[in-house]
Amino acid sequence: ADYEYLKDEAWMPNLDKSYDIGYTENIGAAYIIASARLGRVSLVGGLRGEYTSFRSADGAVKQDYFDLFPNANVSWSMTADGSYSLIAQYARTISRPSFWSLSPNETKISEYMIQRGNPDLKASYDNSVSVTAVLKYKYSITLGMSIKQNAIQQTTLVDRNNPELLILQHINYPTLNSYFTSVNLPFQFTKWWSANVNFTGMYLGQRIYPDEPMRHNFMCFANAQTSFTLPKNYFIELSGNYMHGIVAGNTTMSDMGNLNITFKKRLLDNKLTLSLGVQNIIPMNTKITIEEATFKRVMTVDQPWQRPAIKFSISYNFNSGKQFRAKSVE
Repeated sequence: ADYEYLKDEAWMPNLDKSYDIGYTENIGAAYIIASARLGRVSLVGGLRGEYTSFRSADGAVKQDYFDLFPNANVSWSMTADGSYSLIAQYARTISRPSFWSLSPNETKISEYMIQRGNPDLKASYDNSVSVTAVLKYKYSITLGMSIKQNAIQQTTLVDRNNPELLILQHINYPTLNSYFTSVNLPFQFTKWWSANVNFTGMYLGQRIYPDEPMRHNFMCFANAQTSFTLPKNYFIELSGNYMHGIVAGNTTMSDMGNLNITFKKRLLDNKLTLSLGVQNIIPMNTKITIEEATFKRVMTVDQPWQRPAIKFSISYNFNSGKQFRAKSVE
């Protein structure tokens, strides 16, 4: 609750700015799954029905809705051992608004920006299709697309009563479509040197307001890890990631990335592990640009987690529980 200090040195609640964020959400579901195998082709299909009933403590927010969610998976082993395969998938999923994004309370960020909940938020629905090729059990390439209805996105808006004040709020987008490709490449160069590289490229099309044209942009994400096993149970691990073209609604973030290195030593029959690492070797600030036809706001963010840091840890494995060996296939 928000309080005001009166002249008689007493605190009185400000009912206009107070709020109760209590919510009750009940979800009932029923589903059916069918599967079949035709030689090297495997088929799995399902249908799920969900009924959602949502209430806020003050009774201001009430939502009741029923939806059907079909899904299908078709996989084909191109070789007898399954080392080369193709997998096609389709699924319809739901994302419900979080309690905090629904609450109509306000949080002051600065003199020119506040964060406000949106009790009118609706659930978001995603129809996604993807095709994945798996090579030699470990390399994978995925092509896919995602078509979202009522996508929930945090967006910066201009306050109607005060044009100089910006409102950070979750709203439903009429259109949010993405088309992507993703590559996963694990390598084992030698017995003592391994690496893993991942890359995702995405072409995004979004419409924030119903009467505006589509906004298009390209984004990419990449990360890599490599590790070296040295004599006498010493290890070196290097990792890094990079993000380019990040856009969320009318907010654009500058390129971001980090580089980390960790040294490890195992003792006492590999039960004790000492670890010393340096994170964010190259410090990097984040530049955030919020732009619309009527305003443009540029902010530079320097977060503690973006600065160089030294991390030391000690872990010990007591080997508790029954030990066993098992083979598994992913």
